[in-house]
Amino acid sequence: MRRRRASGASLVLLAGLSACADGGSPAGDGGVSVQDSAGIRVVDLVPAELPERSLAADPTWSFASITTSAGSHELSGVRVRPLAAGRLAIAEGSTRSLWLGEPAGSSWVGVAGRGDGPRELQRVSGMSLDADGSVWIQDGARLRALQFSPEGDFLGSLDFGEVGWRGPNWSVRSGAHYFLGSGGGAGPSDRGVFRTEAPLVRLDASGAADTLGSIPASEWYTTDRIAGGPFVSPRSEGAGALEGHWVGDQAESRIARWTRGPTPAVIVRWPHVDRPMEALGDSMRRLVVANAAPEQMTGEIRATIEGIPVSESPPQFIGLVPRGDGGVMVGPFWARAPVPQQRPAGDWFGVTAAGDPLARIRLPQGFEPHWFEVDHVIGVMTDELGRESVQRWEIVN
Repeated sequence: MRRRRASGASLVLLAGLSACADGGSPAGDGGVSVQDSAGIRVVDLVPAELPERSLAADPTWSFASITTSAGSHELSGVRVRPLAAGRLAIAEGSTRSLWLGEPAGSSWVGVAGRGDGPRELQRVSGMSLDADGSVWIQDGARLRALQFSPEGDFLGSLDFGEVGWRGPNWSVRSGAHYFLGSGGGAGPSDRGVFRTEAPLVRLDASGAADTLGSIPASEWYTTDRIAGGPFVSPRSEGAGALEGHWVGDQAESRIARWTRGPTPAVIVRWPHVDRPMEALGDSMRRLVVANAAPEQMTGEIRATIEGIPVSESPPQFIGLVPRGDGGVMVGPFWARAPVPQQRPAGDWFGVTAAGDPLARIRLPQGFEPHWFEVDHVIGVMTDELGRESVQRWEIVN
């Protein structure tokens, strides 16, 4: 099975990394900082050697429904971001809505909903906070983003047009829109596993677009009959920063913060982890078959599942989540399958905006973090039945 990896600008970046590896100086516990002639700051760390922090015994608050003018509403498919004065913005994929309110508030306000109007959505592909505190919602179906004030006033929209820019790897937190393309694009003429590249684009307040680099997109495969994503396949992820955008390819044990120009400003690296990919692929196949209704598991469908290839690239992490201080948190690898499942418990580690290592924090099973501060994390807990609760957990010790 032939496999095509990223090329072009990504290879230029790899060459730059090799040139950065000589010399170094300490940059905090568990990391070494290197400055090369091009001005790229490189930090090497070992996640297992970082100091440990933990969560409180119970969440500060947790809610699975909100009170609206129409009554109680159960949340489903949500993304959450913190606003000022303890308020929250919740983008809900199931209803294509944006809700603003307080965790214990008696009335939440819906400021966007499903539809074709100027302030309506057909799909929630991402949510981000602007530098001025306003809320942006990305509509991947209409290729645009809607902007709302923290009070819920509609401020306008941005038509970004380019299909390769569709989220969720997008952020406007630094005041400029950063789009990390996630589309697969055209594959090779022969059959097999392949990856194309997607642009990392910076769109400033004036609307001027600048392609900063070329990032490996999602991995795909093609056969004579079907096409799709291999089992345990990597993709690129992004997370907004106070300046620029964090980007990481799951197939590589490093992330980078891009601001302007053809090279990143900061690169964080950690030891590469090898994994038994065929064994992981076999476990994913068994999980898919076990979760299907017996009457639907025909011989043809089983043969199709068994014929899905396994990625040759061991994923190194799954999850990049922004920190309020401009840094980022990196989530552990877990073997996702195309069936409903909770995220396993695991250790996340963080770095500052400059890439200096912070600490690692173990998050509980089913919890998907959406935002980290120095002393707490906000995210969504999904139980074994698939019910969602928005939660805040204090970070202690």
